[in-house]
Amino acid sequence: MELLLQSTRFLLEKGRPPQGSLLAKVAGILPPPFSTYLSTLARYSVFLWAILADAGVVIFALGMASWWNSSSGSKPAALYAEY
Repeated sequence: MELLLQSTRFLLEKGRPPQGSLLAKVAGILPPPFSTYLSTLARYSVFLWAILADAGVVIFALGMASWWNSSSGSKPAALYAEY
C-alpha cells in the first residue's frame, strides 16, 4: 500500500526534488552532471526516510506485542496487583 502511495506522490510531483531540501539547494549551484545526481538523490531520499520511519513504527509495534505476550514474568507488577 505504501509503495502505491509513494509512487502516486512521485508522479504528482512530476519528479521535482522537495522544496526545502538542502540537497536540492546545493544541486542548483553545481554543474550539470553533479546537479542531476544530487537532484535524483534528493527525490529518492524522501522515499527512503518514509520507509525508514514506517519500519521503525513496525519494529516498535512488534516489540511491544512480543513484550506483552511474553510469559517470562517480565510484566510490571501493577498488572498482577489484586485489590
